[in-house]
Amino acid sequence: MIQDFIPNYLLYFYYGAIALLIFSIVLDNRNPSKTTGYVLLLIFVPIVGVLIYFYFGRNYRKRKLFNRKGFTDNLLLLRWKKERETLFDEQEKSIESDSGEAYPVIKLLQNNNALLTHNNYVKLLTNGEEKFEDLIESIRNASHHIHLEYYIIEEDPLTRKLFDALIEKEKAEVEVRIIYDGVGSKLSNSFLRKIKNAGIEIHPFMPVRFPYFTS
Repeated sequence: MIQDFIPNYLLYFYYGAIALLIFSIVLDNRNPSKTTGYVLLLIFVPIVGVLIYFYFGRNYRKRKLFNRKGFTDNLLLLRWKKERETLFDEQEKSIESDSGEAYPVIKLLQNNNALLTHNNYVKLLTNGEEKFEDLIESIRNASHHIHLEYYIIEEDPLTRKLFDALIEKEKAEVEVRIIYDGVGSKLSNSFLRKIKNAGIEIHPFMPVRFPYFTS
């Protein structure tokens, strides 16, 4: 037992630290299974459980990276927002006359920092089948570059059809770049090699050091 090797005052300190860690984990917005797993680990695996938690459960590098990026993004967003607000104020009368009934919505978005920009085209797709047909058609019509970002990419017939189209565009000297999530996606090394050998630039977002422990 841990009590046989540690003085009482250190033992009390240890239990207090464990209680604070458990409290922190519960407040850390984790999913229930992950929260339960770490709590049980800290309670039933003394000392070693703490080491495992700090190594796998706390990603200080990722937090530091996101904090730094968030600070930079906020500065850029504030500068861009100020420029757009100035432009909106200068053109408000023409925007109101051109947009008609849509103007109240535009004004609402402007007041809630959802600033509109020019020269955009939006198409509403209502299901996955329609979406991927449209996506592959857009890929085939691309002439300069293709940038894709996905949380989940898995190897299946649809994915292979998608990447066949991307490889064809890369052969036609269209720049193809892809970002995918390192946790949510399941791509084999052989599949990734095939993509990279075709000249496509593909990278995981925040790659996982030990993928077998992600669950």
